[in-house]
Amino acid sequence: MSADELKEKLGKSVRTDEPMSRHSTIGIGGPARLYYEAKKVEEIIEAVARAREYNVDYRVIGMGSNILVSDSGFDGIIIANRTSVISMDSESHQIICSSGVSLVRLIAYAAEHGLSGLEALYGIPGTVGGAIYGNAGAHGVEITKYLRFITLIDEEVNITKQPTNWLEPSYRETRLKRTGGGLRRPVILVAGFQFQPRKIEDIQNDITKYRRWRVKHQPLAEKTTGSVFRNPSGSSAGAKAHSAGYLLESIGAKKMKVGAAEVTHGHANWIRNAGNATAADARRLIEELKMKVAEKKQVGLKEEIEYIGQWR
Repeated sequence: MSADELKEKLGKSVRTDEPMSRHSTIGIGGPARLYYEAKKVEEIIEAVARAREYNVDYRVIGMGSNILVSDSGFDGIIIANRTSVISMDSESHQIICSSGVSLVRLIAYAAEHGLSGLEALYGIPGTVGGAIYGNAGAHGVEITKYLRFITLIDEEVNITKQPTNWLEPSYRETRLKRTGGGLRRPVILVAGFQFQPRKIEDIQNDITKYRRWRVKHQPLAEKTTGSVFRNPSGSSAGAKAHSAGYLLESIGAKKMKVGAAEVTHGHANWIRNAGNATAADARRLIEELKMKVAEKKQVGLKEEIEYIGQWR
């Protein structure tokens, strides 16, 4: 069994040696041996099942934020989740969507129907599946607070429905992110949320407030991964003295760079691709930042981003 057989099984839509720099928000990454865009939940199921059958490593990605792909690429199949179904149950006020729906779209859809809860997360780049996987949050609100269930492919390629507590969510983590999973990595397919009725005008006002905050405080127009490190205390970034950004700024991180990878001037916890940065540049810079914070602040920073591929 081989990647070639997997490619033949999934059809002409599979690309070979696809540069992951085209599919990551930082614009960095070597080639994926196979690259496949799944537009339906059934296509994700098929791709994952076949990858396991043929013993081919796989990763499902959303919009390419919070990942750093090595310069050597990924010797397996990257499954880009482009699923986009979203609907609402008018009686229960539950919103159910496929995991490829963007977080921004979910929040906007809820607002249109007078449902509130995740406005504080508006503007976070990425998909619903990725946000659940890493228990994304902002301003003291985490996505799993309003999550009621997920449907996923489990380790045995069974399609199961699980309540939120199955994920064992903690600060910027779930059991899925903690365990990894290798060739038996579970994949989120569908999510169900329970939001609260509220005046649409009030919801929209909050969305505008949080959007303006992000524009002011985060370098959204640049090629970045998003936040590199988790806040070490497990608190929200609002607890400024304990945030990763504050610690990094206090050790002069904004002046640091390796090659064309450099800390952004707007936020010390974001790294940008200032030109033709390599993954090796970015990772070396990340390691230098960790070492400097540990040395000067006696705090161990832990990445929020994930590394994909083989690293030396």
